[in-house]
Amino acid sequence: MIKKLRNRFIFINMLLLSVVLLTVFVVMLFSNKNMFIKESHDEMIKAIESVAASEGRPTSPSIQKPSGTSRPQKPTSSPKSSVMPGASISPDSSVTPKATTTPKPTAKPIDRYGAGKPPEEQRRSSIAVFTVVQAPSDGSVVSINIGSVSLSAEQLQTAIKTAFADTDGKGSIYSLSLRYMKRSTSIGIIYAFADISNELTSLQNQAATMLFTGLGGLLAFFLITLFLSNLAMKPTVEAWNQQKQFIADASHELRTPLTVILANASILSSSVEANNSSDQKKWVDSTYTEALRMKQLIDDMLFLARSDAEQSTVEKEEVNFSDLVWSCTLPFESIAVEKGVTIDSDIQSELFIKANELQIKQLITILMDNACKYVNENGSVTVSLKKEQDKAVFAVSNTGSVIPQNDLPHIFERFYRADKVRTYKGGHGLGLSIADRIIKKHKGKITVKSSENSNCTAFTVFLPLANNRTKRKKA
Repeated sequence: MIKKLRNRFIFINMLLLSVVLLTVFVVMLFSNKNMFIKESHDEMIKAIESVAASEGRPTSPSIQKPSGTSRPQKPTSSPKSSVMPGASISPDSSVTPKATTTPKPTAKPIDRYGAGKPPEEQRRSSIAVFTVVQAPSDGSVVSINIGSVSLSAEQLQTAIKTAFADTDGKGSIYSLSLRYMKRSTSIGIIYAFADISNELTSLQNQAATMLFTGLGGLLAFFLITLFLSNLAMKPTVEAWNQQKQFIADASHELRTPLTVILANASILSSSVEANNSSDQKKWVDSTYTEALRMKQLIDDMLFLARSDAEQSTVEKEEVNFSDLVWSCTLPFESIAVEKGVTIDSDIQSELFIKANELQIKQLITILMDNACKYVNENGSVTVSLKKEQDKAVFAVSNTGSVIPQNDLPHIFERFYRADKVRTYKGGHGLGLSIADRIIKKHKGKITVKSSENSNCTAFTVFLPLANNRTKRKKA
C-alpha cells in the first residue's frame, strides 16, 4: 500500500509538471509564430507601399542581402528583375534579382527593404519579399518584381495562381515556404510574397529544443521526486512495517492461550453436562462461543497481516471449482431452513481452476455466510457458477436490505460496515477484506451490485480457468 501511495504521488506530480511544461512550450511557440507572422506582414506592406508609390514601375532596388538567407541566389546572366505578362518562362529556370551596382559615395542608395538601417531593422529586413501587380480590368499580370527571392518559373506560377484564387486576401503556401497578402491600389491589385523558410526552420529548431529540454527536465524532476519521496516516506514505511509486525506477533501469541481456553471450556462443558447443571452450562457455552469468535478474529488478522507483508505463500494446484462450491453451499441449507430462506443454485459441473483449495473454500464460505446473514425473512439466496470465455464466474446474491451506493466502494475495507442499513449480524468486518485479498492472490476480480429496484445484493467473482483443463476440452 505504501508503494502504491508513493507511485501515485510521483505519477500525479509528473503529470502536473508535464501539463505545465507543455502549456508553456505551446504558448512560447504560438507567441513566436505570431511574431514571425507580424514581421512578414510588415515587410509585405512595405513592399506593397513601395510598388504603389512608384506607380507600378518596379525599379531595381539596391539590396544588401543579409547573411543567413535560407534561399541562396543562383548565379545568372540575366539582369532582369521583373517578368512581364506573356513572358515565356521555362519550368526549370530560376528567377533571380537584378544584380546590384555599387552606388557612388555621394549618392544615397534606394533602400526599400531595410539595407543600411539600424541593426534592429536590419534583422527584420532579412525576410525576402517579391511583388506581383495584377490589372484590375482583366485580371492579367502587369509586372512581377522578384526582388531577392530565388524561385523557378513553375514555383512562381504556382504561388501566383494560389494567391489569385484566395479571396481572404492573405495566407500561406507551406509547400513553397511563402506567405502572401494582397492590397487594392490605384494601379491595380498588388500581391506581396514573403519567404518564410527561415521562420519555419526557426520554429522547428525551437520545437526540437523545447522537446529535448522538456524530456531532460522531466527525467531530472522524476529522479529528484523519487529520491525525496523515498526519503519523506521512510518513517511512514518503518511505522507501517512495525504495525504489521506487531499485529502478526500479537495474533500469533494470542492463539495459544485461546486454544487453552477453548480446550478448558470444552472440558468444563462436558463436566457440567454430566452434573445436569443447566445454569452453569449456559455460561460455559457462552464463554466457549466468544472464545471461538476471538480465535476467528485473530486468525483473520493474522492472515491479513501476512498478506500485507507478502510472507504467505500460496500453493496452487488444479482443483474442481464446481465440487468446492457444492460442498461449501450444503452446510448453509440448514441455516436457510431455520430462517425460512430458500437457496437456489445453478452450478456448472467440471469447472477447474488453479488455486489453493483451502483459500477458495474460505472465499465461498465468506460470501455464502454474508448472504445468509443479510437475506430478509422468507427471502432467497442464489448461487451460480458458469464459464465465460476463459473465466470461471461465481456469483452469490441475496434479497433484502441493499447497500447504499456511497458505501459500495468501501465494503472491501477492513472493519467497514454499512451500519446505517445493514444492522450488526455478527462477524468482525474482515470477511470481505479477506475475500478480496484471496481473489487478488489468485489473479481474479470481484464486483458488487446492490439495487433498490431489484431489492437484491450480488457479489460476482471472476477467476481464471486452469489452462491445461481448457486445452484438454478444446482438443
